[in-house]
Amino acid sequence: MRKGQAEAIKYMERVIDQMALSDADLKAIIQRYTRKLIDQAFVYAYLGKSFQFSANSELDEKVSSINDEIRKEIFNIIYTRCKYADTLAHEKEAEEKSDKFLLLFLGSVIAGQTLQERINRYVSNMSYEIEAYIAAGLAKGMSRTQVLSDYLTWFKSPYKSPLLLDAFRKQGFKAERILSKGITFGSGIYISSFDNLVRLEQQTIFHAYNNTLNSIWLTKPEIIGWYTIRGSAYPCTICDDNVGVFHSKDEFFSGYHVRCCCILIPVYNTDII
Repeated sequence: MRKGQAEAIKYMERVIDQMALSDADLKAIIQRYTRKLIDQAFVYAYLGKSFQFSANSELDEKVSSINDEIRKEIFNIIYTRCKYADTLAHEKEAEEKSDKFLLLFLGSVIAGQTLQERINRYVSNMSYEIEAYIAAGLAKGMSRTQVLSDYLTWFKSPYKSPLLLDAFRKQGFKAERILSKGITFGSGIYISSFDNLVRLEQQTIFHAYNNTLNSIWLTKPEIIGWYTIRGSAYPCTICDDNVGVFHSKDEFFSGYHVRCCCILIPVYNTDII
């Protein structure tokens, strides 16, 4: 094992521990959020099949307020996890802790969107999912507890629920995602809002850690670049093909693919490549 690899592996394991918390983080938030939306919606249970959040201006305002709450809560938990990862990067490099790299990163535009904009989009999609469940549940005379239970059972594949599949076959609904029979994108596959948020939290934690490492290395003249080693034993030709490939230190690493956990190793001007 080359210089610094053992230490880099040790720190990445701690970053991965933070990434592993994403599922539980978001399940807890989404359960609270869904319950709030359902409680507000059931005041208008008389709408039945015609239910949609925009059917009543007061309800629409309350839904917008709840959506704002969850957006803030999701951003805050991602910030908390990223702050820990940023601290690990400073500790690894024996640098005095500073938030400047993290704050710049969290506000940056990546592939056309900021972190906050991605959270906003996924929360909006989730709101449509929940609206569909409420409308379908009201049409069947379900209680708020039953609607909540059904959504939390199927929120990883929301449009495969028997409740919604039955609603898709019927007329008279106004909920957008029932009228459209769910939603798909170019691939024909719908990734649930929950899964998108989990991936976003995991990727942002991983990216924040590496962004801080890369930023610190830019300030060190003795470091000339970096390469990666595998961070897992999971078969991946993309990661395998990039092992040991030299990169200039002004090239920042965000992973070779979603859920990548390859490990950055600095290259010093005294190293022989």
